[in-house]
This record gives sequence, C-alpha cells and structure tokens, in this order.
Amino acid sequence: MEYLLLHPWPGNVRQLANELRRAVAMAEQDAVIMPAHLSPDVIASRRTIPAVNRELLPTEFLVRLDQPLGAAEEHLERAMIHRAMTLANGHMDQAAQLLGLSRKGPLPETPAPRPRACRRGEPRDQRAERRRRGDAELV
Repeated sequence: MEYLLLHPWPGNVRQLANELRRAVAMAEQDAVIMPAHLSPDVIASRRTIPAVNRELLPTEFLVRLDQPLGAAEEHLERAMIHRAMTLANGHMDQAAQLLGLSRKGPLPETPAPRPRACRRGEPRDQRAERRRRGDAELV
C-alpha cells in the first residue's frame, strides 16, 4: 500500500486502476499483493532517500521539528510569500491573491446566507404555513 500511496500517478486514476489490475494478474490466487507484483516504475517511485540527502522540489519545504512553533510558522510564511511574489513577478496584488489574502490582510469569508424566518429559529416552511392560516403577526 505504501508504494501505491507514494507514487505520483501522473496518469491519474486510470494509471492506478491499470496498476492494480496488473498486480492482481501477477499474483497467485488468494495471494497478498506484494511490492514484487507492482511495476518497476511504481517500485522506483518509493522514496527511501533521507530528506537531508535529496534535492527538494520547488514546491517542497523542509521544517525542523526542534524549533519553536512561532519560528517555524514565520519561516513557512516567509517562504510562501517569497514564492508568491516570484510567481507574480513582484506584483503584490497578484501575490496576495495567490496566497488567499488581500493587500490589507486575509480575505473575509463570505457568510452563508441565513434562511429567513419570522420567529427566531423558525424554519421557512413553518412560516409559510402560519401565513397561510393567518396565525400570529410576522415579527
């Protein structure tokens, strides 16, 4: 399972489905699928190199766990801002948008519309029923 999880699957779900079909075809009946049943590409994709001995991808970030949380957050924030500014060619508005921010700070979340009710917590269908019957005034 680890091999399948660590493979990047550039061919999306079809490639994964084909790999599983191949592994089932290679295994004997009632056998547990083992790494030997997988294709050489999938086996080779398993990272067994320690993180300190390999090159990081441009989208990867290494965090030391022996530092205070605040320092790690600050380091991550600086790295993300630097990457966004690079991708946006120095345009602050575009970089902020890439980070989900406005130039003034985090973008406000749009609140979900509240269902209208005439009484606190009364569902809409009950309000319509009361209107139909002519019950109590609307608040």
